[in-house]
Amino acid sequence: MKRKTLEQFYYLLNSDAPTPGGGAVISYVLSLAVGLSNMSILISKKRKSFLALDESIQNRVSEASNKLTSLGTGLLDEIQNDVDAFNHFMVIYKLKPENEEEQLKKEQLLDEASNKSILIPVKVLKTCIEAYDAYEIIEPYVVKSIISDLIIGVILLDSCIQSSIVNIKINLPYIKDENLIKMINQEIKIAKEVRESKLTPLLNKLMSKLEGGN
Repeated sequence: MKRKTLEQFYYLLNSDAPTPGGGAVISYVLSLAVGLSNMSILISKKRKSFLALDESIQNRVSEASNKLTSLGTGLLDEIQNDVDAFNHFMVIYKLKPENEEEQLKKEQLLDEASNKSILIPVKVLKTCIEAYDAYEIIEPYVVKSIISDLIIGVILLDSCIQSSIVNIKINLPYIKDENLIKMINQEIKIAKEVRESKLTPLLNKLMSKLEGGN
């Protein structure tokens, strides 16, 4: 999937094909968000003001930048993973059991496929939180002339958090493993807390800078 051109991806998305769907789109948008945000600090790192900073600060920012690159690359793989998980589920769903034993086997395979599928958006949601941690580190050092790129990256990240939660919740009723449900709900709780207590204030801070504040 990631080898397709933007045009190919769009026309496949804008069709009656079941994949790529919402999960693939979230991963793609999140990869764009972290890529754009990373661009803002990579450009800023070339400025004399950044090069004059203490070496420990430069190293910390560089590590955060490298983390964003790693996250973005991994998200491109999640696009295909999401498509593959859905297709695998549908293959099992379309099986026609001929007896009770085969029916029980089908139900078992569906449960396993559902568990595997839902872990993909959960992983993407956790990636959102990892991305925020890197944003928080790079934000003070992005020069004002390109701060709009970081702001867009933050807005897209916020959208991906909300979208990932939606994508998880639509599939959660199909999960029977109580421990897995508990883990997933905990990850959703953490993401909501980060969004409300950290991401929103960061966006407000950046908007203030954009509008002329400090």
